[in-house]
Amino acid sequence: MIYPLVRELAVDGIPVTVTCRLLKFSPQGYYKWLKSPVTRRDLENAYLTNQLLDATTTTRLPTTDFWLTSSNDVTSELQNVGCGVCARRWPSGRAS
Repeated sequence: MIYPLVRELAVDGIPVTVTCRLLKFSPQGYYKWLKSPVTRRDLENAYLTNQLLDATTTTRLPTTDFWLTSSNDVTSELQNVGCGVCARRWPSGRAS
């Protein structure tokens, strides 16, 4: 995300409006992000990612070559540790 760069440049004295104009996005989007830099969805995804890492590292040896290759794999692992999540939460293809 580019907004942290805008914030750093503003601290250095470069006006937000100038930076936004050069990067071709509106200052309104920056100020909205500034109020809440971490969205609820980002926070939930981080929590679920931690749950997934905990689930896979506690049930498998660290040397095991284990890959989650589909959203169904991710969903199954999370449901195994008690997280209520559906496959639509994750993008199709390789889980990220």
